[in-house]
This record gives sequence, C-alpha cells and structure tokens, in this order.
Amino acid sequence: LLQMSIKLTNEAPVGMKAGMKRSYAGFTQDTLDTVQRSEWKTLLWTLCHCHSVTQERRKFGAIGWTVPYEFNQSDLNACTLFMQNHLLEMDAKKAKEVTWTTVRYMVSDIQYGGRITDDMDRRQMTSISENFYRQEVLEPGYSFLKGYTIPQGNDINIFRKHIEENLPVVDSPEVVGLNQNADLTFRL
Repeated sequence: LLQMSIKLTNEAPVGMKAGMKRSYAGFTQDTLDTVQRSEWKTLLWTLCHCHSVTQERRKFGAIGWTVPYEFNQSDLNACTLFMQNHLLEMDAKKAKEVTWTTVRYMVSDIQYGGRITDDMDRRQMTSISENFYRQEVLEPGYSFLKGYTIPQGNDINIFRKHIEENLPVVDSPEVVGLNQNADLTFRL
C-alpha cells in the first residue's frame, strides 16, 4: 500500500518572482487596507522581498546559508503581523518615522533569527535586514537592485501585476547578496 501511495509536499517556490507571487497570493485587499500609514504598502513589499531572499539563498547550499533553514510562510506572516502592529502603535503615538532598529531587531533576530543556529548565518541575516529595513526604502523609485523596484499604489492587483510583468524570470545571485561565482558553484 505504501509503495502505491503518492507523496505530496509543499515546497518553497524557486526564484524571486515565484517567491513574491506566493507571498502576495496570501494577501488580500483588506491586508493592504489594514494600516493607513503611507509606509505600510512599501514595507509589506519589502517584507515579502526579504522573505523571498531568505528562501532563495537556500538553493546555493553552504554559500547561501551554512545550515539549510526551513524558512516558510509562517515567518512572513509573523513579520507581517509585527509590522502591522508596529505601524499602528506608531500611529497611536503620533510617531513620524519608522523605528528601524526595532524593525531590524524583530525581523532578523526574533522572527527569522529564532530558526538560525549558526553564528555566521545570524550575522548574515543581520546584514540582510540592514540592507532592507532602512529609510531609503521609503523613497519613491527606490530599487533593491536593477529590475527589483517597489511598486506604488493602493490596489493589491497593482502589486501582483508588478510581480508578473516587472520582476526578472531568471535571477542574478546578486539579488540575494551573492556574486556571480555563486551561480557557477550552484550550477555545478
């Protein structure tokens, strides 16, 4: 009976485009409308992009992460909930700017860092979060890397369309913080 059965798994998507599509498939228009602050939609995109980067680094083996961690949708959901609560609390306190140190700490040390066991990987996650969670991300026209821009809009379909039409089909290893040699190593 076991030999005739079919095994089903839910694997992480391959590539940044697929990762972003999967992340945004879990969000609705209500998710975008939850927080009224102008930073929310940009920070949600940044969370999804960072989540896709953490998952995509796995394909490079020990070059990407020393230990292959199982980052999954629950990590993104926890970060999204934190970001919503953080921005709503900022709104209640009439704070003008995002407290980036808090965001970086919660995302890299608490949410994703809870899975990370290797010290070098922990440093890498801290470095990744420093690149993603900073004031420059909120500037109009900001790009993580050529071809990886942040869309502007209030409708969930604008973000989904941007993923479909603007993100590259084939990713450079630079998008996950590695150089071109990592791609050669991965392909061998």
